[in-house]
Amino acid sequence: MKKAVWFSRHTISNEQRAEITARGYQLVAEAEGKTLGSVALRDEEDVRIVLNGLRSLGVDAIFGVFAAPIQAALSVMGQSADDEDMAGCPYSPRGMSTAQLRGNALNFPTANLCEWAR
Repeated sequence: MKKAVWFSRHTISNEQRAEITARGYQLVAEAEGKTLGSVALRDEEDVRIVLNGLRSLGVDAIFGVFAAPIQAALSVMGQSADDEDMAGCPYSPRGMSTAQLRGNALNFPTANLCEWAR
């Protein structure tokens, strides 16, 4: 089974977990994904720290809620030799416009899996 991480400061919902599993992924490194998803992105160095953290997890896919600086960086990953190991790793960003409040938790549907540019 392919490995994926949930990358978000928000806790994954049971529905999201089930959909990711149905796509053939096993969620790993959940604590690390939440920690990385909670980093305050004040500058490019913070973005690099998060991307290096994601890279170090060695996952096949990343699901979650992606801040704009992370989405921008992921859109060009794999286009240089330094980013070769990130090329082709699917990611599924969720925007706030698709968030649904369920009780006290936000829910971000995990539809529309995208591929990183190469």
